[in-house]
Amino acid sequence: MLPTGTDPNPPRSWTVPIVADRFAGDGLAGYNSAIDNVIEPCYMPQASEREMAEEPEMVYENLLRQGGEAMLREAGAYFAGTGRLHGALRRLMQRLDTAGIPYAVLEGLALAEHGYPRLAEAIDLLLTPAGLERFHERLVGRGYRPAFEGARKTFRDTEMGVRIEVVTTGEYPGDGLPKPVNFPDPAAPGVTVEVEGIRVVALEKLIELKLASGTSAPHRLRGLADVQDLIVRLELPLALAEQLDPSVRAAYRDLWEKAHTAANEQCPNEQ
Repeated sequence: MLPTGTDPNPPRSWTVPIVADRFAGDGLAGYNSAIDNVIEPCYMPQASEREMAEEPEMVYENLLRQGGEAMLREAGAYFAGTGRLHGALRRLMQRLDTAGIPYAVLEGLALAEHGYPRLAEAIDLLLTPAGLERFHERLVGRGYRPAFEGARKTFRDTEMGVRIEVVTTGEYPGDGLPKPVNFPDPAAPGVTVEVEGIRVVALEKLIELKLASGTSAPHRLRGLADVQDLIVRLELPLALAEQLDPSVRAAYRDLWEKAHTAANEQCPNEQ
């Protein structure tokens, strides 16, 4: 028996480490080739049958999972900064600001804003517990609804059909057990940066959270891969480890060394 408010069918995410202009101009064939080569779904159960029966055309993740031209069009729009998810994100940021709710964007959208594009199925949001209560008071029933019966931290944008996943300050990443790294207060100094009008968790905090998650939970290894991809893609220095919580420095150094060892083996003549 799952606790009340737990989604019995959590979403899955897609990893697409590319940008739209990589295959711009190739038309649908280019999209098909690129998507076939780079999308690696991390399997999790399908969206709940209740949601699919209730509004299949509106559930955003269903659009991505069905494949075909509609999915490819949405993927292209996503990497161009448009489409349903970005529309839902802009509307949500405006509503949160109007309601005076501090926030930070996490996960796939945060990676994209920091320079590592990834096709996301949902908006992952960091709020304080008080901010979450204010979200319920001010926004639920006014363009947002619980994603399933009893949900307290999972919502759906009723216009765009996009899922919104909330974590709150003080929760622990990965296995959920107490550890030196936890989800911070989005209003605290240094926790967020603003990128194109969107407040995202700062890069160092994002890396800390992903390392703490990936090293504590076997089902969250994607977080370690994300950090290694960030190291390579953004050419992050080994010295960045000193800006991280001591509990995750060794993990960062290990990923950095492995990333550069692999690069050296692939391109020995460039050394």
